[in-house]
Amino acid sequence: MFGHNMFQYTHNNPVMYTDSTEYAREWVNSVSEFCKGVWNVYIITKIIKSNQTQTAISTLLGGAGTVSAGLGVSGSYILFGSYISAVAIDHNGSYAIQSIPSGGIMSSLNSISVFLISTFSTAKSIHDLEGFSLGSGASVGVPIPPFFAGLFYGFEGFIPISSENSFLGVSIMGGASWIASPEVHLELSYTENLRTGNFYDDYRRFLEKLILK
Repeated sequence: MFGHNMFQYTHNNPVMYTDSTEYAREWVNSVSEFCKGVWNVYIITKIIKSNQTQTAISTLLGGAGTVSAGLGVSGSYILFGSYISAVAIDHNGSYAIQSIPSGGIMSSLNSISVFLISTFSTAKSIHDLEGFSLGSGASVGVPIPPFFAGLFYGFEGFIPISSENSFLGVSIMGGASWIASPEVHLELSYTENLRTGNFYDDYRRFLEKLILK
């Protein structure tokens, strides 16, 4: 017995390692769990990028190539200007935080408006939305007596004039206006993607941090 190393099964380190199963050290089990975690990330990523998932996103977009939602402010006195901050998404799961300043001519009197806006387009990618576009639309106001201020809703159609790929777009908006009266307008806008990303890639990185930490 004195010639036998009783701690050989723990690599001569019974303090750092144990062998509760009498066959392997616990660190081997830790390595096994780590490998399982890597495999889980791989499988989940495959599921996320499957055609079924992309079909679900396409259904969510309602057949449009891109969809965006944002908040805008505008002011007018014969000429008008506006600024919209929006988030857009396309069929590939790519998204962008957008900055959209614009200016043009309007038929109504001087007014200040705050509004929500949703935009749908046939563009294949959020990157196609960048650049200049020409739009035209109208809105109808609902005054709240005895004030001139009130609510309004309207729409606008637009086409790109600086994008390599042609597409059609339409915006629906509604909000509050200092002078709520009917109007038509023509505007030139510029869309810039301030930050872009992809939901699939972001979710994969999240799973990696969650499982592999």
